[in-house]
Amino acid sequence: MTIVVAVLATVAAAGAVAQGVGTDAGRVATALPTAEAALGAVKAKPPLAERRCRSLAARRLARLRKAAQLSGRSRIGSAARNRVRRKLRRCLAVARRGAKDPADGPSDPSSPEPGAPSAPGTPGPSLPSFVGVTASDSDGFRLTLSRPAVAAGNVTIELHNIDNGPHDLVVEPDGGGGAVADFDEADPGAVVRKQVALAKGRWYLYCSLPNHEAIGMHATLRAE
Repeated sequence: MTIVVAVLATVAAAGAVAQGVGTDAGRVATALPTAEAALGAVKAKPPLAERRCRSLAARRLARLRKAAQLSGRSRIGSAARNRVRRKLRRCLAVARRGAKDPADGPSDPSSPEPGAPSAPGTPGPSLPSFVGVTASDSDGFRLTLSRPAVAAGNVTIELHNIDNGPHDLVVEPDGGGGAVADFDEADPGAVVRKQVALAKGRWYLYCSLPNHEAIGMHATLRAE
C-alpha cells in the first residue's frame, strides 16, 4: 500500500511539472511573435541619418533626371549617376560610424551646424578666409577654385564668370545637407561676392543651372 501511494504521488508531481513546463512554453511561444515583430520593425527602419542620406540622393537624382529631360536626353549620364552614388556611400559611412552627420543638425551646442551663424574661426597663417571660384567652358564646363582650402568661419566666396553664358553657384556640405549659400545667376564677365559661414569639413560647390553640374561644373572646398 505504501508503495502504491508513493507511486501515485510521484506521478502527480510529474504531472504538475509537465503542466508548469507547458504553461511556460506557451508563454514563450506567445511572446516570440511579438519580439520577432519588434525586431523586424527595427531592422526594417534604418536610422534617421541614413534615411536622410538616401532622401538627399533621391532628390539629386530627380534634379539630374529633370535636367536630362530638358536637354532632350532620356537618361542621366553614367558619370553623374556614379557621382551621386559615391556621395551617398560617403554620407552613409558617416552615419553608420555614428559621427556627426551634417543632415542631422548639431548634437553638441558648442558645435555649430554647417552654414549656421557662428563665431569665425581663427585662420592659420597659410589659410586665408577668401576663395575665388571661376566659371568657364574653356576646357569643358568647370568650376576652378583659387585655393583648395580656407580657414573655417566666415569665408568670402567670389564667383567670377568668364564663360559666354550665365552661371550661378550653390554651396552645401559635401556628403549631404542643405545649401548654405545660393548665388544668383551671374552674366558673362560678372563678379559676385558673398560672405558665407563654413564650419570645418568639406564643402561642395556647383552650378545649379540645368545639366551644368552633371557635365562637370562642380568643385570641393575644405574648411580647416
